[in-house]
Amino acid sequence: MRSLHEVAQRLIWWSKPEDALQDHSRLIAQIMTYGDLEDTQAMLRAFSRAQLEDVLNHPPSGVFTPEAWNAWHLLLGKKPKPLPRRIISGQDASSSL
Repeated sequence: MRSLHEVAQRLIWWSKPEDALQDHSRLIAQIMTYGDLEDTQAMLRAFSRAQLEDVLNHPPSGVFTPEAWNAWHLLLGKKPKPLPRRIISGQDASSSL
């Protein structure tokens, strides 16, 4: 059984696990998008359904893939909505990433 500390170290490799554990929204989004079964189990032990839904309602920029976004909406019984798009300053919405 993987600990949340191990998950943070594995999925947010560019940051110290202790720092990654402080940003719940980013950690949850990383697990939802890139986590395996053990990572997901650690997330479900540590965070409530409300916290998971909050990440879907206010996702960190640039983490979710369309597949993960849709899958987690369906898994949590929510109607999938469009994945938020990043808008780079100086670009109009039609050319956003």
